[in-house]
Amino acid sequence: MSLRQRLAKVERVLAERKRKVDLADCRCGKPVITLAGQAKELEAELNGTCPTHGFLRVGTVIHLGAGELPEDPESVKEERRREAAEISQIIGQYNERKRDWMRQQSVRRKLSLEIEDGSSEA
Repeated sequence: MSLRQRLAKVERVLAERKRKVDLADCRCGKPVITLAGQAKELEAELNGTCPTHGFLRVGTVIHLGAGELPEDPESVKEERRREAAEISQIIGQYNERKRDWMRQQSVRRKLSLEIEDGSSEA
């Protein structure tokens, strides 16, 4: 095995070790569960960051609302509807940020590949 091949192998091993260390701190993919009355807590969680990736890509978002009963006063029903709308808005904003982040990552990967290939040279 040539010196160049051995060096490439060492570089791959070190890169894999670094990747494993970095992923140990990753917070992505974990489900987020909130209960009725926790819209602010949900918003704070979805605005959090991942120490590995920067943007926190959460797993499934589960909101356990209180629901409505026919005998509930109209004020209670209205509050629950307002909270459901707020939760939907918070999740929609998160999804928009996630789409933007994914687009940026795609562009970065493309630029990185072009630089590695030398295809972006003038």
